[in-house]
Amino acid sequence: MSLARLSPRNHPLYQIFHCIDNLMMRFVDRLPRRGKPKRFSDAEILKCLVYQVFYRIRSFRELEWKLTQDYWARRSIGLKAIPDHTTLCRRVKQMEESLYAKLYEEILT
Repeated sequence: MSLARLSPRNHPLYQIFHCIDNLMMRFVDRLPRRGKPKRFSDAEILKCLVYQVFYRIRSFRELEWKLTQDYWARRSIGLKAIPDHTTLCRRVKQMEESLYAKLYEEILT
């Protein structure tokens, strides 16, 4: 097995995470900034959701556990700490209300 094949840059999620980073950079100035700063960025939460779908993880509790076990995923997502399942649930609800429509609109244009 070649070293290039073992490289994390060849992993399909790496490419998706890179696209998410590029897409989220367009929204940095447009998103409102009120209240306490968020511990996890919207990009990190979105990458966690993509990881959840890619590996067919059914719950936020299972996602939290998988992220504690998978060092590559934590490093690729950019997590310094693992978000709690309640944090994931709460942030996903917030993103559904505000960010998803903007992302969908940006992808289509």
